[in-house]
Amino acid sequence: MLGMVDDCVMFQVVIVKQNGDQLACEYGSTGREQSLVQPLSLFRADEGHFLVVDYFQHRIHLLTNNLQFVRHLIRRQDPNDQNMTYPRQVCLADGKLYVGNESGIISVYRVQ
Repeated sequence: MLGMVDDCVMFQVVIVKQNGDQLACEYGSTGREQSLVQPLSLFRADEGHFLVVDYFQHRIHLLTNNLQFVRHLIRRQDPNDQNMTYPRQVCLADGKLYVGNESGIISVYRVQ
């Protein structure tokens, strides 16, 4: 079980367990679909998962407690889609994903 959470340091996601051990998530462009390029914020989705905003990749990652990639909850498919451009914050409530971008637009998506 993880204790203290939610710190994105120098574009690296760090989670600290109650015993002080740290988990660090892979970051930087590795060429893999699940790599994080610039994580900006972290949200605890439930007891087993975290959401991470990847600013430059225009997508939201779903990760396990051990920071293993599960899937992308949403990502920009169309370069002209201004709602999913440079996301900064994310929140999940009642099956809806709220994503705030750098322009101040908050978009709501249904998550399954």
